[in-house]
Amino acid sequence: MAGRHKDGHLQAIGLRGAAVLAGAALLTKLIGVLQKIPLQNLAGDRVFGIYNAVYPLYQLLTVLATAGLPAAISIVIAQQLQEGAASNQIRGTLYTALVTLGVMGAAAALCLWLLADPIAYWMGDRAAASSLRSLSAALAVVPLVAALRGYIQAMDRMALSAASQVIEQLIRVAVMVTVLFWSLSASWEAASLTAAVMNGSAAGAVAALLLLAVFARTKHTKTPELSSIFGLRDAALAAKKLFAVALPAVLGAAVVPAMGVVDAFTIPRMLQAGGAAEDAAMAQFGIYSRALPLVQLVVMIAGAAAGALVPRLVLLADKKTLHHSVHIIIRISSLIGAAAAVGLLLLAKPINIMLYANSSGTDVFAIIGCTAFASCILAAVSPLLQVLGAIQAPALLLLTAACTKGALNLIFTSRFGIVGAAFAGLAALSAAAAIGLVMAYMKLNRATYGGNKTNNKRRPFFTSSAAAAVMGLVIMGGAVTGMQWLISTMIGSVVSARLLAAIVSITGVAAGGIIFLAAILKTSFIGQAEWKLLGISGKLLSRIKRWQSKR
Repeated sequence: MAGRHKDGHLQAIGLRGAAVLAGAALLTKLIGVLQKIPLQNLAGDRVFGIYNAVYPLYQLLTVLATAGLPAAISIVIAQQLQEGAASNQIRGTLYTALVTLGVMGAAAALCLWLLADPIAYWMGDRAAASSLRSLSAALAVVPLVAALRGYIQAMDRMALSAASQVIEQLIRVAVMVTVLFWSLSASWEAASLTAAVMNGSAAGAVAALLLLAVFARTKHTKTPELSSIFGLRDAALAAKKLFAVALPAVLGAAVVPAMGVVDAFTIPRMLQAGGAAEDAAMAQFGIYSRALPLVQLVVMIAGAAAGALVPRLVLLADKKTLHHSVHIIIRISSLIGAAAAVGLLLLAKPINIMLYANSSGTDVFAIIGCTAFASCILAAVSPLLQVLGAIQAPALLLLTAACTKGALNLIFTSRFGIVGAAFAGLAALSAAAAIGLVMAYMKLNRATYGGNKTNNKRRPFFTSSAAAAVMGLVIMGGAVTGMQWLISTMIGSVVSARLLAAIVSITGVAAGGIIFLAAILKTSFIGQAEWKLLGISGKLLSRIKRWQSKR
């Protein structure tokens, strides 16, 4: 009975908190993505380049130090609570996590501080050293925040954990913007300005730590009895259990920022090998990075959509329904990625001018925008492979993409500049997405049909409904191109270039999205049975059916 009760408690925590934590993660990522745009507008491409070179390394170190640990701590402490563990045992687990992660964070921060100069040299811009040292302070605090978040989640206070994430990001951006205006008014050079901006990460982490520490200090766990003192042996066992639970998440999450680190350590260097000066190479890297926030935003949406649907698959006992549902998730993610890629390709110049004030690197912007398609497929395939039992496959996929990207950067960037680097990214992500699709297809058919080749041949991964998607993309592309020409002809001579770009971009994105959605609905890319599997029913499903039946 105790085990059944424990499982029910853990499941209840997951069901109640999943939406809250997912919403907070999406909001913080959105804030993080969009704050890069005013940074470039106010500080310029070189500062933007240093920021985009340094920050992925901080993200990678943070992931290695904390990824999966909040969830692991939450699981272990929740299990202890349900098993009736004494309060000093639960506090001992928390203190073990705090000490272990605190030591790891301090060690990582010290290494980053001491190695800042050689790391900046390897990146190709010595001015990045001061920014690396600024981030080392945040690296010492973030692991402690991760430990406390896990404890808070175990106490079933998901809203508090989510609030700490949002507050951390808001404080980080507020400090960044304040320091940015201050340093600009004082005419600081690029290195000092970027280092000052990076202090926002430490400020946000400290704010989250204080919020969570106040709750953890005042929260008392009521238990029926006391137990023996929590000693060193208990601490070692608790640490071992925590890291055993967290390790798979670390392997999966570490490779995403690794892509950014690969670019940071190869592109500026290769640009210098091609003849660019140090500061000019970093400015070029800033131009190269312009489209990345938008692609990350699209991938975040696709990943959230896939993540919301994946839990349904875990509960499916009917393997054929599982097969059908996986197809739907991949088709929807592909749809989002394809529409975004076409939109960013066609609107690359006006969006570039609207966001960054000039058209520098528009060709690179367009190429990187096209990576949205492969990136969205990867965002869907990664959780699906885990559901299908291939736990390490997502990490291997993204590691393959990162290694391929690095190799192609070395080959193409010194000869073709940031255009070559952009094509390297498109090739690496496309290859990883194709491999991921094949792996998911094979794994799914083995799970559904037991490897029966006859059955497998009758069920291709994409059906003829792909033609409907292509038709929708063509219609959308024609409409966006025509609207762009019409607006430019009508008001191009009476408004500023940036205002014109903003009007074209906003109108094109809105109209293109509506037209594409209408075309997809009209061509029955998603059928009636599939809408039901997605949870769409009742009046909304009836309206979709009526719309599809109209000629």
